[in-house]
Amino acid sequence: LLLLSAWLSPQGLELELFSRGPCPNDLALRIGSAEKPQRVDLLFDGLLSPAQLGDEYLMSWHTLSESERRDLREHGLRIGALRASGARPEPGDPVSVPVALIR
Repeated sequence: LLLLSAWLSPQGLELELFSRGPCPNDLALRIGSAEKPQRVDLLFDGLLSPAQLGDEYLMSWHTLSESERRDLREHGLRIGALRASGARPEPGDPVSVPVALIR
C-alpha cells in the first residue's frame, strides 16, 4: 500500500493511496504529528477491508477536529501503519514517516 499524497480539507485529512494487492485485514493507520502518533484510524472508515484490495487507486478520508488540523498544519503530518495487535506490519517498518501535505 503506497501513500501517494495527503491534504487537509475543511472536514479532515484526505489520503490518496495505491494498492498493489491485498493487505493484512487488520491494517490500520497512525495519524498525527508526533513520531508515534496516538490516533489510530481504520482505512476507508472500516467500510472496505484491506484484504479486499487489488491493483487500484483509492481515497481514504479521516475526519479531524479543528485542533487536530491546526496541529498538522503547524507541526507536520506523520503516518504509520499497525496491525490489531499494535505491532508494525513488518518488524523493520518505521513507527511513522513524515508526509508532506500538498494543500
